[in-house]
Amino acid sequence: MLTNISIHEDNYYQVQLLPFENIEFILSETEEIIGFEKENFDINGNDKIFVRKRPNFPLISKKIKFSDLQKLIEQNNFEKIANINIGYGNTFKKSRTFGYGTNIVQS
Repeated sequence: MLTNISIHEDNYYQVQLLPFENIEFILSETEEIIGFEKENFDINGNDKIFVRKRPNFPLISKKIKFSDLQKLIEQNNFEKIANINIGYGNTFKKSRTFGYGTNIVQS
């Protein structure tokens, strides 16, 4: 069981859940992100921040209850992480972020 995780700001990846109606938006945004990465990455990392656009069809348009979404995630073998700490440098603080994970390691 995953009970604690600390995420450094450089490794704070986000997953955005979007309805399928956004597929063209997702493909276009992905291409834009790839181009942005190529233009703004150097040996020290990115020198600019990519700001995602709002999708045409946000997840809330599906009227899915948060509790139903949690159940769906957990039914697919992801466990809720009780405590998530986020940080910058060597300083971490408790986050209100929701996180799920698994101890399964694939090789």
